[in-house]
Amino acid sequence: MIFAPLPKNRKFGIIFRIMMKTPGANGIIHIFALLHLAVALLCRYSGIMDEIWLTLLTITMVVLIGIRLQVKVELIVASVIIINLIGYFLGVYGARLIALVSTSELLTHSLATFVTTEIIGWGTYGFMRIFRKDSGKKSAGVLKAAPPRQSEERAFPVAIRGIGPCPDVQGRTHLPVFHRQDS
Repeated sequence: MIFAPLPKNRKFGIIFRIMMKTPGANGIIHIFALLHLAVALLCRYSGIMDEIWLTLLTITMVVLIGIRLQVKVELIVASVIIINLIGYFLGVYGARLIALVSTSELLTHSLATFVTTEIIGWGTYGFMRIFRKDSGKKSAGVLKAAPPRQSEERAFPVAIRGIGPCPDVQGRTHLPVFHRQDS
């Protein structure tokens, strides 16, 4: 037996099953909000700029929500661009708003990051839920293979407007020769 059997303890079994479940969209949003909070705290505390790390976490969160909801790739890409812009402005102006109440810069930016991540996470979820109706669940997020192409010589026996290979009388392929027309 490769895997050891689970202990007979019922509480451990319930906790194990909960931990091994794949999180839904709400779990993804809360996990990434906590990750954003941790990254913001660590970066502010150590004096590192946190913009790139928070952007990467936001992109990952949006992609995971899109995969979980089975939306098209185009919708995920559009969401990543829009959500990063919205997240930046919400984070900056949210921090300014929280700074009116709090004097701690560490607390201000961390709390603003957490709240912003929750807002953009749920906004992404709602946005994708609304627009996934058009995406069709069966083919959502799946890149379809293009049909096989015919060889150029069979598909285009002569070059179109002098572009591409031109078969000559003997069937040899050569590049087209352009002649300059003098006026």
